[in-house]
Amino acid sequence: GKTLATAGADGTARLWDVATHREIGAPLAAGLGAVNAVAFNPDGKTLATAGADAIARLWDVATHREVGKSPPNNLGFKSVAFSPNGKILATAGNNKIRLWTGRRHLRQISAPLASGNEAMRAVAFSPDSKTIATASDDGTARLWDVATHQQVGPPLIASRGGVNDVAFRPDGKVLATASGDGTAQLWNIALPKDKYLANAACAISGRSLKRNEWTAHIKSLPFRQVCPR
Repeated sequence: GKTLATAGADGTARLWDVATHREIGAPLAAGLGAVNAVAFNPDGKTLATAGADAIARLWDVATHREVGKSPPNNLGFKSVAFSPNGKILATAGNNKIRLWTGRRHLRQISAPLASGNEAMRAVAFSPDSKTIATASDDGTARLWDVATHQQVGPPLIASRGGVNDVAFRPDGKVLATASGDGTAQLWNIALPKDKYLANAACAISGRSLKRNEWTAHIKSLPFRQVCPR
């Protein structure tokens, strides 16, 4: 908590000493156009930047040198987040969430997470790194399974306007949404215990669980199909 990172419309990111309020070193030239988002890796040694040029960049915090980046694409990024375990970087741009791995040349993990045509404004990881929450222009927040890239349950209808940001409570059981209409809401997203979750799986997921999803979420019971055909 000793260093603050900021994103700038001038195409730079800056690091600041929280105690002295002074800038640390020179600005990071983080791309063409505005830098919309910054995020520290949990170890504090790497900073990710993302913005209008649709390239996610990784920076060594100590040396201020660029150490990695994603391939360019034609969609700008609005948000970026590291998973708490530090293994995955997520970027939000247009109507897609992209997941990346790698410490230098970022490699996209499978196909993007996408839902509809509405732009996604923000992305956040759950504390256990297993779930992603997204905020969208259509007034919804959505939950996604990181392992399967599938949406978990129906959208959370948070606003008639866009949802600007999402954040998990430290225990992962509550999601907070902040919307353009000036409201903030708390959502209970905790899963019931295994024996109840098995019976509620259809309602929660909207479909039958796949074997790997069952293993990940319902560990104490043998796999079976619980949804009516």
